[in-house]
Amino acid sequence: MKYCEKCNLLLTEERCSICGNKKIRDVENGDFCFLIECEQTFGQMLKEIFEKDGIKCALVPWGDGVRTVFALQLDKYRVYVPYEHYDKSKETVDFFLSDKTEKLKSELLENFDKWHMESERVVKKFRKKFKLGKEENVFEFVKRAIENAEQIIDRGARVASGHLYTIQINSELIWFDLATFEISI
Repeated sequence: MKYCEKCNLLLTEERCSICGNKKIRDVENGDFCFLIECEQTFGQMLKEIFEKDGIKCALVPWGDGVRTVFALQLDKYRVYVPYEHYDKSKETVDFFLSDKTEKLKSELLENFDKWHMESERVVKKFRKKFKLGKEENVFEFVKRAIENAEQIIDRGARVASGHLYTIQINSELIWFDLATFEISI
């Protein structure tokens, strides 16, 4: 397992999918790794559970740039745990989020006919990022990704229509606007 020190992200690839950093290294037990971005109440609950299990965790306030500019309280946390406790912590998070993920999967798959991308340029970027051939249907690829996703996460990014949700494929993310069913990367 690889580790990006800039993003505190676990990776299976040789490059960070968030910052593009190529200077990644093998992860070490003491490395604090990004676990989840969540609402403050869920983050506080996780911290209490982890502390009872003897797991240190760091809650880092997180939000959009507008809240920062106006010095408003950030409404989310990014949760980090030491690598040696990552798997156990992920199991705890998965337990609480599995029901929500199943509901989101159902809603997305039921509305397959509404899925779209902004432009042909976005489709081309998507094909390149996921190394899809011209004959492969982009939306069928996303459908398979959703069907196989362990988690669909509300990243808290706000758009005019609501929130953007993410589906992770290896170390890459697909962004999904659940209100308009627009797919982006």
